[in-house]
Amino acid sequence: MTPEARVLAEVRLALSEAGVLVLRNQVGRLEDKTGRWVGFGLGVGSPDLVVFEDGYVMGLEVKRPASDRVTWENQHGKGRDRGGEVSAEQVQCARMWLRYGVRTYVVRSAAEALTALATERERRCRP
Repeated sequence: MTPEARVLAEVRLALSEAGVLVLRNQVGRLEDKTGRWVGFGLGVGSPDLVVFEDGYVMGLEVKRPASDRVTWENQHGKGRDRGGEVSAEQVQCARMWLRYGVRTYVVRSAAEALTALATERERRCRP
């Protein structure tokens, strides 16, 4: 399991235990049996998780902890590993979602995801 996949699993569990609906968003393309390419997911740059609670929505882009970056690069012999960074497409998508009132947070742990959830709950309670 990759460091990001481990964090993703921990985040999903923590949020589920907090009583919210968490949906995994995987984006990509697959070739169907007729040879046609079919896209799936919410689009390039969309967050890894979409969280719903009481009619409100937020996105979570899950990244592996910075402490895992060097270890991952060394194990896999990659010169430049961008897995822990937010891409330009992710920034663009987050800005678009925000225009519709949906905030997207970048989290690197279950604790950060719970903090994002608390922030959203607090924001909803403000007059």
